[in-house]
Amino acid sequence: NKNPADSNSIMNRLLPPVCDQIGIDVVFSGHDHSYGRTYPLVDGKKVDNGTVYISAGHTAEKTYDIDADSKIFEYAQSDKEMKTYITGSVDDRNLTITAYSMDGSVIDTCKLTAKDKIDKTALEGIISNAESMKESDYTLLSWSSFQTALQQAKQINDNFYVSADDVKKAEDSLENAIQNLQLLATESDKSSLKALIEQTEGLQEGDYTPNSWV
Repeated sequence: NKNPADSNSIMNRLLPPVCDQIGIDVVFSGHDHSYGRTYPLVDGKKVDNGTVYISAGHTAEKTYDIDADSKIFEYAQSDKEMKTYITGSVDDRNLTITAYSMDGSVIDTCKLTAKDKIDKTALEGIISNAESMKESDYTLLSWSSFQTALQQAKQINDNFYVSADDVKKAEDSLENAIQNLQLLATESDKSSLKALIEQTEGLQEGDYTPNSWV
């Protein structure tokens, strides 16, 4: 949003997280009454692959002040009185957007390419398996490391804008954490130890050499 009077609107707060999660390529709006185009964004920050937000401009009389953050907007018109319009053309997976002033002059153009969806089937299966495990069965330290890997894997799984390498690393990390979980000893596991303790408690110090008793 380039309008300083409307920078905290409900759409500004609620829409971007949804776009980040499901991988929306481009969002068009017209509420600002001026043209602007952001960099690809995830979590409000410039990235290589993210959602591009385009404010389509206006041809009427109503205007708003413009205060575009240069860290977010790759292009924004500076004169709020300038009337603009945009066109779009599609070629296979490419969308070309061109913005014009009313005299037909090009003020901005960009080409956006639809992103591939990364296969996360294997990661989802590992996460499902991990979520079936019970904290009470494992040692505190190994469970803590496991939980860290699980949360990181979920974040990767929920983020559309990740690479195949990111997904593979999350799979490997979670699988390793699962393999490194250490089961807590059960009463059955302790039975042999208890028997040995009982046996040693019956020994008499006077029957043994000082060195071996110590």
